[in-house]
Amino acid sequence: MRLKRMSAILCAVLCVFWLLPQGAHAARPESATAEEWEVLKRTNRERAANGLESLTIFPALQDAAGIRAVETETQFSHTRPNGTDCFTAIKEAGIQYRSAAENIAAGQTTPAQAVNGWMNSEGHRRNILTAGFSHLGTGHSHNRTNNWVQLFVGGCTTTAIRIEGKQPQFDAAGTLLSKGSVLAVDCDLHGTAYLPLENADYTHNGNTFTVNYNGFSATLPSDSGFSDVSSDAWYADEIHYVTQQGLMNGVGNGRFDPDGAMSRAMVVTVLHRMEGTPAAGSAGFDDVPAGTWYTAAVNWAAENGIVNGIGNDLFSPDRSITRQEFVTILYRYAQKTEADTSTLQNLHTFSDADQVADWGKTAMRWAIAKGIIEGIREGSSTRLDPEGNATRAQSAAILMRYKNTL
Repeated sequence: MRLKRMSAILCAVLCVFWLLPQGAHAARPESATAEEWEVLKRTNRERAANGLESLTIFPALQDAAGIRAVETETQFSHTRPNGTDCFTAIKEAGIQYRSAAENIAAGQTTPAQAVNGWMNSEGHRRNILTAGFSHLGTGHSHNRTNNWVQLFVGGCTTTAIRIEGKQPQFDAAGTLLSKGSVLAVDCDLHGTAYLPLENADYTHNGNTFTVNYNGFSATLPSDSGFSDVSSDAWYADEIHYVTQQGLMNGVGNGRFDPDGAMSRAMVVTVLHRMEGTPAAGSAGFDDVPAGTWYTAAVNWAAENGIVNGIGNDLFSPDRSITRQEFVTILYRYAQKTEADTSTLQNLHTFSDADQVADWGKTAMRWAIAKGIIEGIREGSSTRLDPEGNATRAQSAAILMRYKNTL
């Protein structure tokens, strides 16, 4: 349809079908301009007012929406200049979906005008308020006129959420003040997508901040630390770093559990996040069912040779990981990402070097050379403790050193 309103033009189209092009992408909110980010915020406010879950953005869909915004400057239509329909822009971006829709507008000078115009038009409003959509691509082009595009897609399933960015701050009434925080949402088809934290369903009880989204929860302490992480602890900075980077979360109730053990599932999940949560096929482990918080990570790590099973088609996701296992997995990840793994250091200065397994020696020598592992001092000697379980605090330190070194 076409509708003139306040010298602005609006047009909407809906398409529902199943596509399976290859490749899913993930990225940060920086894939949206300030105007496009504001369109997302305002669209989600309209959905929230109607009892619907917020939509999230991810870069591939942003790219497609940006292309469409430019195209509508020369041809204001759901048909592209090359004669194909608007949904081919989504397909060309390698995006999987079950349903999709497009809203376009021209002439509005602000995000508020664009969203208000869409909400005052039946077809556009219906697209914005469709419960089955999970992601929104927002495009804005002002090379000639102000042209706005919304690309909606649906059909994916949320697998995990986490809070990233600035530490949330609140006023005395519990209202969110800091606007630099985002909710990162992992899904089974599109990797990681994002929405402003202010668009999320959150609660603040004075001690902790909890966000709920699509049946998942993420909790942070309201201040800059955890109740069980003293500011003068050797690992305080490391834990602050990995939580702010979205690599690790607390365990709930304002605690990080620094002395708790890292499981095999936790380690691969962290690396999966570092890589941008790419999709992968099933690894076929009998003890890794579909739909758990670690399923996608285990499948990805196994597919890329970063982890192996323990035999008999088992992965043992809950088993505590040893320090040499952690280092070996990290070494394989470094190789997979083409980081420098050529520098090695002799282990003879460590009192328990002979306890390092043959399969873990190269990885351990690399980690020592890069300063990723420093050993545990005991009197005048230093141990590697290769067979000891890696604690969550030690894991935070290893991850921070890895990120800062490579």
